[in-house]
Amino acid sequence: MINLTFDTLGEMIAFAEKVAVLGNPEHHIIESQAPAQAAPMPVTEPAPQTPAVVVGAGALRAESVVEPEKEEPVAEEVTLEDVRAVLAPIMKSGKREAVQDLIRSFGADKLSDVEADKYSDLIKKAGEL
Repeated sequence: MINLTFDTLGEMIAFAEKVAVLGNPEHHIIESQAPAQAAPMPVTEPAPQTPAVVVGAGALRAESVVEPEKEEPVAEEVTLEDVRAVLAPIMKSGKREAVQDLIRSFGADKLSDVEADKYSDLIKKAGEL
């Protein structure tokens, strides 16, 4: 089986017309004395959701390209230890006051008082310090 991918419908139609001409018994192919050297074609992946033409057993038929379903990324739960691991080096670099202000911006006086569902937001904001 040979799979062909076209960028446009016009390319596909032009190809189909050429194949139809080659399949005509009145059409004769004249071979030259020296066989032509074809340049190797680069292998490329087909564009998602583009129509493909499958040529085989002397017939043309359009076939849809089916994309595999993409799995949704599973959000990992951020723990208090994860937040501490991010904040500790920032505090050691001399930004202790900025880290404390960040914690207060989440409505808490200390890190352990920050609501667990806000840990990922806190880590994102810490990356801006």
